[in-house]
Amino acid sequence: MKPTQRDPHARSSSEANQDPLRPGDLLLADPFMSDPSFERSVVLVLHTDLEGHDGLGLVLNRRLPGELPGSPFRSGGPVEIETWFALELRNLLSPRVELRFTQLGDDRALEVYRGEQVSECSTHAFRAYFRGYAGWSPGQLQEEISQKAWVLCRCGFDWISSMDHDDLWSSLLIGMGGEYAAMARYPRHPNLN
Repeated sequence: MKPTQRDPHARSSSEANQDPLRPGDLLLADPFMSDPSFERSVVLVLHTDLEGHDGLGLVLNRRLPGELPGSPFRSGGPVEIETWFALELRNLLSPRVELRFTQLGDDRALEVYRGEQVSECSTHAFRAYFRGYAGWSPGQLQEEISQKAWVLCRCGFDWISSMDHDDLWSSLLIGMGGEYAAMARYPRHPNLN
């Protein structure tokens, strides 16, 4: 068996307590998280809940039926589930990736936005469309991290190439190695074993 190496950019929940969250970080749900909205989810942090602000993120690994060319629809989280949002990452080859998060509105607004963006396509950009988002009240996300409900993963934007992987959550944990690789193999419902 080939040994798993720990991703040098990955950080554990305990390390997150000393080093605050920042936009672009990934949160991987604890395998035993009881909230079905976040079961085995991978959340991209867009805005942190530090200094009295609300935290905001997008669940990356919940596909919805339908897609626009090159971009499957996704469920971004349990907040504002009737509203479409666009995520755009620019300068992917640069060390300073630019994140853009835009609230679009209803289905019609999504179509209008998509039509406007076709001419701006770039080979160094990524775009995805989400219905809803993940949100936390001030201090809530930091509290959840301190209770080990989330594993902090700082793997840059390498996840883009495997975003449509059948189990992005497991593949990221395995890439972190050690105890995290073991977490990836926990059964979904251990009480049924």
